[in-house]
Amino acid sequence: MTMKAIIVVVAAASAITAAYARNRYSDQMQDMSDGQRNAMFAKLMMGSGERCGRVDRSFYRGEARGTALWNIRCTASGSWTISIAPDSSTRILSCSVNKRLKLTPCWTPL
Repeated sequence: MTMKAIIVVVAAASAITAAYARNRYSDQMQDMSDGQRNAMFAKLMMGSGERCGRVDRSFYRGEARGTALWNIRCTASGSWTISIAPDSSTRILSCSVNKRLKLTPCWTPL
């Protein structure tokens, strides 16, 4: 096998792996209308025990190691980061805590 053929095989394998590594749970959120997505995030917040009220804004920041990061703004408690893992598990972090930890600021793409 020539070096050019090896590069093509490696590139094809990488493309196939990337296609299957997508986060289908986050993809479902992206496919929703803004209203549907915001309502789902409000339910998630309520189910977690966090005070939220209504979600009036959501923003997809991108993925890091297969985990999708979203920001939401709750009318009753401000801005939050929601992490959605490929297995559908979620983590919620207040953007004020995010700022204290000096993580990438909320509302910015990764």
